[in-house]
Amino acid sequence: MNSLAKKWQEDRLLSLLKGILFLAMISSVISLILYGLSDAYVDAQGVLHEKFYLLGFSYIFVFVAIIAVIIIIFKKILKKY
Repeated sequence: MNSLAKKWQEDRLLSLLKGILFLAMISSVISLILYGLSDAYVDAQGVLHEKFYLLGFSYIFVFVAIIAVIIIIFKKILKKY
């Protein structure tokens, strides 16, 4: 019974990591699309108005996705041994 509970806990962790991976990649793509669709303009005072924060969010989401992939691969390798 103890091994069944341990297996269920490991499966829950992998499912959580896969969900984080999926949401991070979708959020990254959405951020890049929104950045591409946003208009950049220079006002009368010469100030550039552009949504640069979307690029930062996109990079952060990609970094989170890469970390999730590394953890998933590490867990699967450990599960074999």
